[in-house]
Amino acid sequence: MKKKPIKTHIEYTILNKSKPCTIILVHGLYASSGFWLEYLKLFKNYRLFILNIDYDHYLSEDCPFDQLQSDLLNLPYPNDNSIIISHSLGTIIANFLSQNLDLISSEICPIHISERINPKKFIDDINKLMDKSKISVNKKLTLVDNFLLSFKPIFDSKISLYIPNNDQYFKYNKSFLNSNCFSGDHYDIKEALITILNKIK
Repeated sequence: MKKKPIKTHIEYTILNKSKPCTIILVHGLYASSGFWLEYLKLFKNYRLFILNIDYDHYLSEDCPFDQLQSDLLNLPYPNDNSIIISHSLGTIIANFLSQNLDLISSEICPIHISERINPKKFIDDINKLMDKSKISVNKKLTLVDNFLLSFKPIFDSKISLYIPNNDQYFKYNKSFLNSNCFSGDHYDIKEALITILNKIK
């Protein structure tokens, strides 16, 4: 495993370098590249290019959206038939990369087609699980809302959306092209990953 820091607030790790096909993994808010650890066995046949994004930096009011765009596009992605798998806030990143790098994207719990249904539960859960103050979590959600206003998602044949049947935090618009439901919740995404990997075999 080789972890390479770069001169931005995004790091990347490359695993299984000898494999011919690359999957780019993008985590969500209040997570890191470690989010994917419990699922690594599913990806044993793929080279992995795993992003670790400092969302705190990019969501701050003094960081312009185009800085994130520039930093993302300057990463040394493998020159092969890569695909992107993303989760939650990471689906915004994946959608942007799909647009600009012409990559197939599988977006799990895509918040850009959702609305919050239980923000109090989300704030309480993050407070308990990560020891983040409720005030700071609420402020972060406001920054996410502002961030989403800067983003213009696309929905075409390269984009597949994976929506859990029991999300505890979001309600999704299921009318979009290539929407797929899976058994799970906002963090139990194993069935979605298995479905995605079966489609790309």
